[in-house]
Amino acid sequence: MIGTVACSTAAIIIKLSVTHPLLLAGYRCLLAGVILSPLYIRDLKARRREYHIRHLGATFWPGIFLGLHFISWIIGVRYTEPENATLLVMMVPTTMPFFLWIMFRQKLKGAEWLGTVLSMGGVVLLTRADLQLSVENFRGDLLSLLSLLLLTYYLILARVNQKIPSIWLYVVPLYLIAGAFCLCGSFIMFFMAKASNSLSSFITANPIQAYSMREAALFLALALIPTVIGHSIFNYSMQKLPSQLVAIVGSSQFIFTGVMAYYILKNDPPQLSFYIASVLVTGGVVIAIRARDGQKDADSQK
Repeated sequence: MIGTVACSTAAIIIKLSVTHPLLLAGYRCLLAGVILSPLYIRDLKARRREYHIRHLGATFWPGIFLGLHFISWIIGVRYTEPENATLLVMMVPTTMPFFLWIMFRQKLKGAEWLGTVLSMGGVVLLTRADLQLSVENFRGDLLSLLSLLLLTYYLILARVNQKIPSIWLYVVPLYLIAGAFCLCGSFIMFFMAKASNSLSSFITANPIQAYSMREAALFLALALIPTVIGHSIFNYSMQKLPSQLVAIVGSSQFIFTGVMAYYILKNDPPQLSFYIASVLVTGGVVIAIRARDGQKDADSQK
């Protein structure tokens, strides 16, 4: 739940920033990697015999998919309401079962399916409302749905790589790779715009520019709260807990985001569809947690 609340702040911080999505994603990941690097160095020294070059190589594709997820999601957040984007991208319970089956041949249990169906009902309700009320919001929702697929695969890879000796030996190179990928993309976009004499907004992707103290503070907040705290906790949870449980609990992020958007961004009060979706997703979370507790009790009795 700490990871869930931490990640829910991301959409608010992104809305407050005016930096290009590629740069924002890149700085977010690079700063997170730098902040956590002392823990990486500590564990590298302590577990040198267990940690191999193949473990470092295993962080490459998770880093690329995390970078792609951040880019598509940041763009999506700026097209739609922050609570909508957070809800859509955190509908991992609707896609996680397919990835679990494809990669591990793992089937969900009855309670997991019930929690998943409730969560899916929430996202269907909200996307249907957006389609009727705002074409611009609907475009943002589609980008968020693409980001959802990228996020699901990135999280699954944490489980695939659970044999890496330490969570810090996994997430620190991952964040640095994701950050470097996003910044390389910003360089390419900037030089393409410059070569074509384009005056479009892509010109703002120039990574060599001065930033205000306000923007720098937003970079740091985005790195510390939803990345260092939130994403690190989710990666660790994927290695230690059932994947679908993590996905269902994480899907409640949009509730916290909606409350913060009302008080911090001074948004209009959420519409009725938001509250109904909140009830559905919360019900799915409660069912998933109770099912997990019941399974633990049964295992202890055995």
